[in-house]
Amino acid sequence: MDKIPAMLDGTLMVKHNRVRRKDGSVHVSAGYYTFQYRGADGRRKWKRVPRNAKASVERLVRAASRYRKLDREYSALLTELSLAHGGKKKTIKPAATPSGLRKHRGRFARHRGQRG
Repeated sequence: MDKIPAMLDGTLMVKHNRVRRKDGSVHVSAGYYTFQYRGADGRRKWKRVPRNAKASVERLVRAASRYRKLDREYSALLTELSLAHGGKKKTIKPAATPSGLRKHRGRFARHRGQRG
């Protein structure tokens, strides 16, 4: 994780404008790039990315996905390690009941049909 100095957590998207002309034909513009991300308030935000900055933004987005993958692996290993060192819950065997008695609603009662 130390080898990832900078990253952008979001998505780089390519968008095209479509314009219908008077003659009915459709003109599709050349693609332009936007970077979509979540702001501090959790809402979606976006910034337009110039063509000459596309390669560097792509590299930073890939770095963020690598970081998330490493973070998931680290947390999974940490969970396994903590469970291996006493984090497991021991199962307790139920106490044996006296013969002929069963537990019913928090107290012992005789089985039906038996006299006592």
